Amino acid sequence: MSLLGTCYLPDGTQMPGANPQHNIATFLKKNHINIHTTLYPGGGLDPYTSVEFLNIVSKHCKTVFSNANEVLNTIQNSIYVPGVINTDFYHYNQKVNSKPIQIIFVAHNAERKGFPLLAQAFNKLDDQFHLHIVGNWEGSLHLLTNKNYTFWGILDFEKLKHLYVKSHIFICCSTKDNFAIDGFPTTAAADAMATGCILVSTNHRNDDRILKHGEDYLKIEEDSNSILNNLLWIKMNFEKALEIGKSGSLKMDKYFNYKANVNFKLSHIF
Repeated sequence: MSLLGTCYLPDGTQMPGANPQHNIATFLKKNHINIHTTLYPGGGLDPYTSVEFLNIVSKHCKTVFSNANEVLNTIQNSIYVPGVINTDFYHYNQKVNSKPIQIIFVAHNAERKGFPLLAQAFNKLDDQFHLHIVGNWEGSLHLLTNKNYTFWGILDFEKLKHLYVKSHIFICCSTKDNFAIDGFPTTAAADAMATGCILVSTNHRNDDRILKHGEDYLKIEEDSNSILNNLLWIKMNFEKALEIGKSGSLKMDKYFNYKANVNFKLSHIF
């Protein structure tokens, strides 16, 4: 929107994040340069993105890629693409059948990440589980009465990858809110899945294009009992759960592979 100089609607509403000072529409037109774009949760979409702005994108962009129904259902010729992760860096590692079961929660602090729900569920678990918390959650640790956890704060990619490799479960308790949209799976979840972590996640977008509940991940509701029940199921069916993690990893390598994704996009652009 910034590059096209189309940052405002007729009523004066501004596209969030758009900057008219970046307008190069004249240059693009003069040099016959087409715009190709990707719209995704966290990358240009929020709960308040209006259909009018999407229609502007549709009119002025030659190609639009997205993994969001808000875009795919509005822009007629938009093309579905899944998220992209570095599958060379995050790759499958055989998980060790050991106790305690290692759970990892990775997110920047935001209400929609559902940490209180996770805390309620984790407080009911025994010492057969250990929780790793990554992110700026130091102000929320008081919610945990179960002390079988390690708080890491914010980690670099190498240290985070090391935690993914040693973890069995990646937990995502994201809920709906009015400030941002989380994709499914989140990027952090996809990274962890690529290493073989069992994804236990909400899916309020009901996105089942690639990942299937019970085959590639375990779907939970925005409810602490749902989280608890799924974690206990994993404990009782650990080998089967690890196979779900392996299946999820294969899906990441096949569909979220950055090389395949980029080549797919280029095939539609050129």
